[in-house]
Amino acid sequence: MNKATEEAVKQQQLAMSAYLKSIGVTYVVGDEYTDMESDSKHNPQDTFTEIPVHTKFNRPLIIIGKSGSGKTAVMAKLFQTSPSFLSPLKSITMVRFLGTSTMSTSIRETLITLCEQIRTLYKVQDPFGLDFESDYQFLVRYFASLLWRINTTNRPLTIILDSADQLNVADHAHLFNWLPHKLPVTVRMIVSLVTDRTDCLTNIRLVFPFVDRFVEITDLDRGVADNIINMTNKAQHRHLSKKQKNFVLEQFAKCCLPLYLKVLVDMSLSWRSYTDLDPGSLGSSIKEAIKFLFNNLEKAHGEVLVRKSLGKCLINMCVQDLNTKSNFDGIGFKYLCLILGKQGLMHVS
Repeated sequence: MNKATEEAVKQQQLAMSAYLKSIGVTYVVGDEYTDMESDSKHNPQDTFTEIPVHTKFNRPLIIIGKSGSGKTAVMAKLFQTSPSFLSPLKSITMVRFLGTSTMSTSIRETLITLCEQIRTLYKVQDPFGLDFESDYQFLVRYFASLLWRINTTNRPLTIILDSADQLNVADHAHLFNWLPHKLPVTVRMIVSLVTDRTDCLTNIRLVFPFVDRFVEITDLDRGVADNIINMTNKAQHRHLSKKQKNFVLEQFAKCCLPLYLKVLVDMSLSWRSYTDLDPGSLGSSIKEAIKFLFNNLEKAHGEVLVRKSLGKCLINMCVQDLNTKSNFDGIGFKYLCLILGKQGLMHVS
């Protein structure tokens, strides 16, 4: 509003005040034209979704890879080590392992809990009278603007969202319209998803066309797999013969994923020097290897004992750690899910 317009409005207000006074009506502030709360055309949601003008910004980082490639392990490690990246500042890291609990399966619930946590930690007053549950589009805009309205200068914020492909399809979560394109320089967001199961990768590349912000986790090479076998056996005070180790590496060449190697190494820990090495007893994929592993357990200890004792043990562990994954690395967690699926306690897709 220019000066001429402001002066005209002021004169109009004075004239209105004088007229109302002449007829015995008291003129109050709420009658002013600049009183936005009394303006029926004013939308209070605009106040909470406005993003300030900015010249410097961050963009989210997208980590992609095949199922079993170790994305969750990377995300868990990032959560564990992120404070050291921002030292000596007192940083805040929020992590959601999506699809592992009721509150992390829906993108709506995930955004709501993130907003609540941000408002609590950064002492932002809760908006009064706004409905996040029914107005999803407003929730998306509110989340993006909230990241700009908090003061993260001395308390940088990192948000980690693992396995975005595990979100259910409600609110078109797999279209990634909820993903902010620009973040304050002191706010970081890291999102991971698979490349081989859904259309998520195609969709996110359409709405987030920043190629330099995508990082792909590639297959393990033979040398790294060899080192993992050696370190695992050393930690377990075990030793594989040269023939046995070469056998494991030959099997690993059929599926060069960390999770598959993890299962192979687990099975090899029970081998004796005279164990007959049969490629058909290991499986050429993660699911096949898990199936053979449990078949061997059932043969050794009995189906009933394995199903009851191991199933109960794993359920108790899940109750304690499923939401935080505090006791599982990424490989171990997916391995756990496959175990539960084999026992008929969890659907494995």
